[in-house]
Amino acid sequence: MKQNASSDRSPASEPDWALLVEQMAHGIAGAYLDFVEAFGPRLGSWARKKLPLGTPFEDVEEVVLETLLDAWQQASLYDPARASVPTWLGWLLRKHLSQKYRELRRLQRIHQAVQHALSEKDKAPNSEMVVLERSIAEETADAINQAMQDIAESDADLIRRRYFVRQSVATIAVELGISEVATRQRLSRATRRLREQLYTLGVRAKVPGEGRIK
Repeated sequence: MKQNASSDRSPASEPDWALLVEQMAHGIAGAYLDFVEAFGPRLGSWARKKLPLGTPFEDVEEVVLETLLDAWQQASLYDPARASVPTWLGWLLRKHLSQKYRELRRLQRIHQAVQHALSEKDKAPNSEMVVLERSIAEETADAINQAMQDIAESDADLIRRRYFVRQSVATIAVELGISEVATRQRLSRATRRLREQLYTLGVRAKVPGEGRIK
């Protein structure tokens, strides 16, 4: 009897992701890069499905990178008896998706409040002065956004975390893997660089968090 050729083929084996996480936990060269290559695209697909339609690519990428960094920092805590690596990553991803949701909702509320205020300008007393003040505030906000794009991404990230997303210094320190003292020093340098960049744009405005790094 002629044997079916397919019976000679061994089924494709699933990569040992738990071993890869263990190697990453022990700092074995190349393990983290292999991990990113294996799960980066997958996390990106998951994040795009969960975040609101139209979320900028940069926000999706931020969620993915924060999740991968979290996985690297917590690799030694991974327990294969509790969950598979994809499931474990899903747990980590949900945390960062939740943070991004809060950030996006806050920005949306700010935008809606500004639009509402502008739509009510004709009903307010001294409306011309009110509109002028709001216009100046909006121009300052635009300048700050431009300056944030011009300074180093690491500085802009610290400022966004502390003064826009409202993370505590302690939380930022834990997520970055540095001390709270080092975090405050970096925040101080970041706000100084932002102020200097604003000066080059011809704007002398108080930058987010200036004089109150606590």
